[in-house]
Amino acid sequence: MVVDAETGYLVAAGDEDAFLSRLQELRGDDSLRGMMGAAGRARVAERFTRRRMVSETARILARHAALQGGA
Repeated sequence: MVVDAETGYLVAAGDEDAFLSRLQELRGDDSLRGMMGAAGRARVAERFTRRRMVSETARILARHAALQGGA
């Protein structure tokens, strides 16, 4: 869900220095936090609509049924 440097930052697992560096960067930049927050909200609103989630769930269930020989 996170798009690096757009909706947040990705750091390698266990890389505490990178994590702390990014955290400090965000802590010190209200504008950057606001922009990333807005971009994250927009991404979720665009990609996770009720209609899309229902459609994707139905598609997965139909595929599962077909693999099980039930459709």
